[in-house]
Amino acid sequence: APGVEVKTLADLRGKRIAFSPGQAQGALVLRVLQAASLEKEDVDLIELPSKGDAYPVALSGKQVDVAPISGVLIKRYLRQYGADGAATLPHGLRDDPAHLYAPQGVLEDPAKAAALGEYVRYWALAARWVEEHPKEWIEGYYVATQGLNTEDGQYLVDADGQFDIP
Repeated sequence: APGVEVKTLADLRGKRIAFSPGQAQGALVLRVLQAASLEKEDVDLIELPSKGDAYPVALSGKQVDVAPISGVLIKRYLRQYGADGAATLPHGLRDDPAHLYAPQGVLEDPAKAAALGEYVRYWALAARWVEEHPKEWIEGYYVATQGLNTEDGQYLVDADGQFDIP
C-alpha cells in the first residue's frame, strides 16, 4: 500500500496481507510466507474476495498493507499510486495463471487422463493462436469483453511472453 515499507520478503512480518483462502492468490500468499520463513501467525491475513479490483481498492484504502495483484492491475495501481510510494515486491515464485493443474487422481484415471489430454490439445492450439494473432486477441477479448483499452491489452499480451508448446 502507499507508504508501507516493504522492500524484502522478510519485511512482510507484522503486515496486513490480503488473503483469499482456496483461491490461487491465497496459495501464492502462503508460498511467499514460506519462502520468507514466516508463519501465518507472523502476519495478519485479511480475508477478501479476489475478484476484480478488490485488492487494489483495499490497498489504496489502507485496509491492507500488501496484496497479490497481477496483470494490468499492477500497471494501473503503480500508475495511480506509485508517486505515493506504492511498489511491487518480486517474490521469485512461479505465479502463472496460464499453467494447468490437475489432481493426481485425474492423471491416474485413464478416461479422465484422456479427456484432460484432449483439453490440453485445444488449450495449446488456443494459446498458439493468441501468439500468432495478438491484435485480434486484444481487440476481440480484452477490449470487447473485458473492458480494457488496447494499451492495457497489449501490456497483458507482452506480460504473457511466449509459450513453450510442443
